[in-house]
Formats: sequence, C-alpha cells, structure tokens
Amino acid sequence: MKKSINIDYWYENTLSNKVELWMILPEKVIKQSKKAKLVHKVPTGEMLGYFILQKNEKIHVNFDVDWYKPENHGISLTDEEKNTI
Repeated sequence: MKKSINIDYWYENTLSNKVELWMILPEKVIKQSKKAKLVHKVPTGEMLGYFILQKNEKIHVNFDVDWYKPENHGISLTDEEKNTI
C-alpha cells in the first residue's frame, strides 16, 4: 500500500512591489491558483515554474505526493556524487 502526503503551499508577497519566484511544479496538482509565466524542464525531469507576484498577491498550490524510501528503489549515489558538496 502506498502512503501519500498532501502538500498545501501558500505564499503571499508582503515584501515588495514585485517578487519573482521559481518553484518545482508537482506532477499531479489538485489546486493551483496562479499559472507560471515560464516553465523549464530541469535535468531531473521535473518542471520548474517561474511566477511573478505583485504586492499582496498570493499563490496557492495543493498536491499529493507518494511517500517512498530510496533504498526500496535500488538508487544510490555514486562515490563521485557523495564527494561533491
């Protein structure tokens, strides 16, 4: 049985007239209040979204992710990756 976790992310720009925000976009979105101005695929295969929030503008993203343990997937770091910080 897979366990899932619900992520409910809110952010409101209370800092300045404009905030530029980059964030990884989840695969299975339940709710997303604002569309990304730009979307870029990163080397991990995930999608990175670029948002611009004006003063007092909010973004809300709600999504589920499956819980897993990396050791169950046979994925481990190489020695080179372990030595790179």
